[in-house]
Amino acid sequence: MHSKSPQIHNAALNHVGIKGYYTRMAASSAKEVMALAKKLNIDGLNITAPFKDKIVEYLDALDPVAGIIGGVNTIVREGEIYKGYNTDYIGVRNSLKRTNVELKNSSCLVLGTGLAAKAAVYALKEEGAEVTICGRHKMKTATIASELVCKMGHFDKLSTLIGNHQIIVNTIPDNPEIFKDGDFNANHLLMDANYKNSALEAIAKQTGAQFVSGESWLLHQAIPAFKLFTGKDVDETVFFQALNEERASKKLLSLTCYLDDLKNKLNGVLAQKFDVQLIYFDKMIEEKYKSSIDDMIKEKGIGFLQRAEQEMLTTLDASRKAFLPLNVSLLKSETLRPVLREKVFNIFLMMSPDVMLDRLDGEGKSMLRNDSPDDLLMMYLGVFDEMLASADLIIDADHRNLPEIITNLYEEIHSSGIFG
Repeated sequence: MHSKSPQIHNAALNHVGIKGYYTRMAASSAKEVMALAKKLNIDGLNITAPFKDKIVEYLDALDPVAGIIGGVNTIVREGEIYKGYNTDYIGVRNSLKRTNVELKNSSCLVLGTGLAAKAAVYALKEEGAEVTICGRHKMKTATIASELVCKMGHFDKLSTLIGNHQIIVNTIPDNPEIFKDGDFNANHLLMDANYKNSALEAIAKQTGAQFVSGESWLLHQAIPAFKLFTGKDVDETVFFQALNEERASKKLLSLTCYLDDLKNKLNGVLAQKFDVQLIYFDKMIEEKYKSSIDDMIKEKGIGFLQRAEQEMLTTLDASRKAFLPLNVSLLKSETLRPVLREKVFNIFLMMSPDVMLDRLDGEGKSMLRNDSPDDLLMMYLGVFDEMLASADLIIDADHRNLPEIITNLYEEIHSSGIFG
């Protein structure tokens, strides 16, 4: 949940003045990814491992290069169809072209057997490099070498292979133990798909080798992906500035859901599981102004309540580890939404209207008391776009029961390290 892609693409959208938003979706399968994309009429998606190859069967069309590589990292809705593209190879090519090393006739070793490795092999071969692929899985390595017409290296000879190649592109995640002292020297050019805790970056600093970061790869695949999404060219400085912008880590976490009882139950259960505080925002306001929310609206108006909410949000410490159940109505406020985005990591538990209405009796009342199903539906549709635009992560709850939702949320939050 700590990908930098949202801040890159959202900065570019703002720069060109397109009303849109880039966020993350959690899914358990490629089929679920596409089902959710179609349900939300999403215009474009970036696909990450392990779905880059698995999602191909659910697409309506495939770009020829993506077909050669065998997977996609970019999907675009073109009219009524979804078409897959691969811009990972452009990320490799354009990142390496920024160095002083000539790619044509250079000796390149690609480590790994996933779609990132295949994209790297394709990019380097297109530039006229001599490419060898080497992975821990012998059969996968042999298959890629055959498909993309490159040499195959044996993993048990890795140190020798490294010594015989000038450019090393690593796509094996988090495996510093595969490298040995003396494998690298100052003549090497090292590129790592991992942009967090890269072993090759540390090695480059020790040996004086030239290093190309995974962030460069991320940046240079995002630029053509954005062009596919929007048809707009954006100067790379916009992406570069967004990539390097330091943002405070948000520790306040909120689950947004249109069913109040379900929302409060999930926040309470997860706060207990993670052993962090549960902060009831409405109660904080009621205690400060010594009045119920309903009475506040009746006596002083909705404008007073919104100003009170903004003041309370502004003073909250975003580094405080806690769950913060929030009313969906807060998202309607153009004044409050930017404050929420700055302070709170918001997970949108998405349910389609029919599923939400089915669950209304069994899992609690909606955001307002005593609303009819028709009123609820109208309110839901009225704030749906704001719920999507305010989300840092979207989880589809349509086909999950309560224990499954809790498990899914726990795994996503735990893997993110948001609570340290």
